[in-house]
Amino acid sequence: AKEIRANLKKEISENDLHPGLAIIIVGNNPASEIYVRNKRKACAEIGIKEELYQYNEEASEEQIINCIIKLNNDDNINGIMVQSPLPSHLDEDKIINYITPEKDVDGFGISSLGYLASNEEKFISATPYGIIKLLEYKNIPIAGKNVVIIGRSKIVGRPLALALLNRDATVTITHSKTKNLREITKNA
Repeated sequence: AKEIRANLKKEISENDLHPGLAIIIVGNNPASEIYVRNKRKACAEIGIKEELYQYNEEASEEQIINCIIKLNNDDNINGIMVQSPLPSHLDEDKIINYITPEKDVDGFGISSLGYLASNEEKFISATPYGIIKLLEYKNIPIAGKNVVIIGRSKIVGRPLALALLNRDATVTITHSKTKNLREITKNA
């Protein structure tokens, strides 16, 4: 991670780039606040301009969606992230799907997942992307490997399965309803 951040900082500096990231947070979830603080710190470290859009717990879907639409049309913003979890009265999927695929840096939108499923990756969610980068960094070949993924979430399991399929792995996805998990994982 340090090497990747250093390379990004160098690339941004040497090419006189001015990337911008918008972070939207709703409410005051302590874990989310820490996560956002770390994102902002990482941006500052490598030279990404970040803008924080903070809304109180009672914010409406309309307010958040209007902010996203404005950011989609802002040429100074290259990426948009909506920090989850959102308060229960907000439809997270609906809100995230307003982010254009070109700016959906979390890779959570239905279009981003569709691109991933079509082997036309735009952005992959953070944990699957980190796994792919770690395998690449350690020169661990993916093609031809038999991979078992435990979990089918939209944030980790599904995008990881698709990313590995795009790199020619044979992928089995298991979950809470899977029978014979022990036997399946022995084949990985």
